[in-house]
Amino acid sequence: MKTKPINSIKVTEIVRIAKINRTTFYSHFQDVPALIDFIENTLIDELIGCFKSVPVDWIQTYNQTQEEQFYLEFAQLIEANFNTYQRLMS
Repeated sequence: MKTKPINSIKVTEIVRIAKINRTTFYSHFQDVPALIDFIENTLIDELIGCFKSVPVDWIQTYNQTQEEQFYLEFAQLIEANFNTYQRLMS
């Protein structure tokens, strides 16, 4: 499914790869677009959480180590989900 357009992914493929049954899928999601929305919202929430951890006055309060730690965590978040971001934006 990494090479297949997102809009052509079927529930049958998802449940086969995830090794769950259709009932389990449908108990959580109405359809594939609902799953895609859930994934997008989860990724957005993670990014927002990363930024919310930074004080509004971070420029005045953060030292270099804290600033580097924030950028490292942000980069790791992007890297960990890079393929998913790429697929969702295509």
